[in-house]
Amino acid sequence: MKKSLPKLGFPEPTHSEEILRHIVGIQVPIDLSKSHRESSGRMADAEIATGIVVSIFEQWFLISAGHLVNDLHRRHQLGDRILTCRLITLANSESDVPPIQFGLFDPESPTFLNADLIALAIDKDGLDCLVVPVTNGLRDLLELRGIQALHESTWRQPPTRPDIHYLAGVSSSLAQIDEETNAGQVTVGMRLIAPIVPIYPTNEPPAKLIKPIERLFFLLPKVSGHSDGKPRQFDHPGGMSGGPIIAACVTNENVMQLCLIGIQSSWDEGTRVIAATPWPLVVHVVEKMIEMWKNSFESIPTLSPTAISVELP
Repeated sequence: MKKSLPKLGFPEPTHSEEILRHIVGIQVPIDLSKSHRESSGRMADAEIATGIVVSIFEQWFLISAGHLVNDLHRRHQLGDRILTCRLITLANSESDVPPIQFGLFDPESPTFLNADLIALAIDKDGLDCLVVPVTNGLRDLLELRGIQALHESTWRQPPTRPDIHYLAGVSSSLAQIDEETNAGQVTVGMRLIAPIVPIYPTNEPPAKLIKPIERLFFLLPKVSGHSDGKPRQFDHPGGMSGGPIIAACVTNENVMQLCLIGIQSSWDEGTRVIAATPWPLVVHVVEKMIEMWKNSFESIPTLSPTAISVELP
């Protein structure tokens, strides 16, 4: 029987929903400093990243890119003000679902993360991940919006010969940003669009993407698609940091099997090569965190990047 691959670019809903129900957009509205307002002509901006919700040892985690924390910290030091953090679910894109207000970042914290969440951000030597345990309250809010955790059974046995690879996540180039100012208060609204695009493995990454820790490399094509009935061009992965790299295999029965193999970290615009942190390394970090907790959320220690020694498996 001939295998039928899903359409490339912006896949049909039957294909995209299987992926999007595990993904959230991370939106961080920012009140720009005076100098940045003058140079940009805008009052506000927003950092955008992608998170994937997974289940490891039956505990839910929100995983994204660790460099997001460094980027926000840098902006804070330059005078920009971090307003809040929102989780925007994409599984029920047709319904008017409000974002989840999520206190992930704390500019006063040494790690720039809310210590109460026991989150961990690492961006060193090619290991780029943000790990946030999902509390019961946050899990309820995610489930109400159609989000389900990707179970670890879906990545324990990756296909030896995938038919295609995808990068999924929210796109800053396709986002629609609305800015309102009322009595000096800046409000940033945003509608996110989540393309799922084909990517192609490469063994020839540019030197700038090579790090001490081995990473995965893919070529990212320019892709045309439609959203809201309008033609759109996807040409760079801004906002997709932390987005899942998925190996897809179509069985002889035309059943699509998906396997998470990495999360998007960085890219080189000149060669259109993206670099991804291999998923087994992310899982290794999570397992180290769980070890330290001793399976008890009553006595979780305050973690920092130096609190975990990551030994490569």
